[in-house]
Amino acid sequence: MMQEQRTRTSRQEDRTIGTMRLPAMARLGNRSDQASPGGQVILLRWRIYALLTVCWFAALVLGVRLFDLQVIQHEDLASRAQNEIRRDIVLQPDRGVITDRRGNVLAMDVERQSLWVNPSQIAAEKAPGLALTLATLVNQDMEQVLHTLTRQDVVWAPVARWLEPSTAQQVMALDAEGLYLVYEPRRVYPLNDFAAHVVGAVNYNGDGILGVEGFYNAALRGTPGALRAEFDSGHNPIAIAPRQNTPARDGVNLRLTIDPWCNTLPRRSCEPRCSATTLKGARLSCWNQPPERYGRWQTGRSSTRTTIRSIPSRSIAATRR
Repeated sequence: MMQEQRTRTSRQEDRTIGTMRLPAMARLGNRSDQASPGGQVILLRWRIYALLTVCWFAALVLGVRLFDLQVIQHEDLASRAQNEIRRDIVLQPDRGVITDRRGNVLAMDVERQSLWVNPSQIAAEKAPGLALTLATLVNQDMEQVLHTLTRQDVVWAPVARWLEPSTAQQVMALDAEGLYLVYEPRRVYPLNDFAAHVVGAVNYNGDGILGVEGFYNAALRGTPGALRAEFDSGHNPIAIAPRQNTPARDGVNLRLTIDPWCNTLPRRSCEPRCSATTLKGARLSCWNQPPERYGRWQTGRSSTRTTIRSIPSRSIAATRR
């Protein structure tokens, strides 16, 4: 009997507590920061809608931004990305050869290796020692070489141009990172100052500035080519990237009507006399006469003139590299 009364009493208490919960639950509807007796947080429906609205708005902004980047600005951004890794390298053509009437070479290009550097690939602690070694090899000032090795405003700078083969081998033996040997043509004149007034000279850019070199510069220079390739952040070429190669077209070869006999023999005969006197030069004319009279001086043309002027000849020879 006692047990049944206790059970009935506990049931009545549960009913009383359940009746009291209803007004409490109604009050919790206006306060979301309170929890139910079961431990669950009660959220209002309008707050859920507000959260969904914010999420939809963020997704809409993100979609608009993606559409702007992927569709509207696609070509502009793609070209910018390509410009950051793509480089155009100019391929220099071989300058034409100048010969005299008998085929002797008066001017020609020879391949020489030039020393170039990528300063971003040289460690700062190794630069002074490397500059001292290179200055000794290329016969330049150590401070100037160090300045070239430590420049940060360029990615490709020349250290010394047209090295002798023995010097290029010594630089290659250093095996230093950031140093590159690049083949560059150098204009040479095998006969030195012979016919220097006529042949002329070129500057350090390979453009003719005097004589035949200057007058026929466009024909002798040729047409440069181009190599378009992609490079990484360290300015190293990417081997698997596509390349576009436009080969260079070499310059034309010129054959002059200068006869070496008609220019060399009178020059050798008159130069000692001009140097021994106050005369600055002489002019000789050789006419086309029968061989038995003038022998090997015959040129096969109406006339050939040879002008000997020692001072201008030396100045033009000094202009040549």
